[in-house]
Amino acid sequence: MSQTATQWGCIQSPPAMLDWLCSHLADGLILNVGAGAGYDKRDAKKVLGIDLVIPETVPSTPFAMADATQLPFPDGVFDGAMAKDVIEHTFDPLAILAEVHRVCRPGGSIVLTVPRAIPRAVWDDATHVRGFTSRSLSTALTTTGWEVVRGPARIGGFPGAGRLGLESRLVELMRIPGFGHWFGTNWFVTARRN
Repeated sequence: MSQTATQWGCIQSPPAMLDWLCSHLADGLILNVGAGAGYDKRDAKKVLGIDLVIPETVPSTPFAMADATQLPFPDGVFDGAMAKDVIEHTFDPLAILAEVHRVCRPGGSIVLTVPRAIPRAVWDDATHVRGFTSRSLSTALTTTGWEVVRGPARIGGFPGAGRLGLESRLVELMRIPGFGHWFGTNWFVTARRN
């Protein structure tokens, strides 16, 4: 990418969150866009991570240094993709969504999270370029050939959620009136390739 502010993905996401995202994808070959240090999924899913920069730690899964707007893969090779907190760091999120669409097989899915268009979610990270409203995220996906299957749904966390084992229940908790407004800083979406 041409912008230098998009050195996204170099921070390892918590494994529980990546497990949760990956659980929304079919078995097969999965592309992890903005993978950072990688993601070690030990089931029928095989995960290939890509990022703009080489991570400081050796990735635990196959990794490629690649620009998500120009992926070095043939059409339809992946069964699904995940992009956790990636496209908000770019000036052209549509180019990434279109390119991931190209490399996913027909019927393949993408799961992604992005910050909601609220100041505390967007501007607490100096590398964010933008946030998304529910409508803008749905429009970005449908414009690039995806069909929204689930969401956008608010997700987020609160202090102690991990210790209490509530990661798998956070989407439901964000539906509680007021709770999602204060703690639901991100959107979660599942979409299918048409």
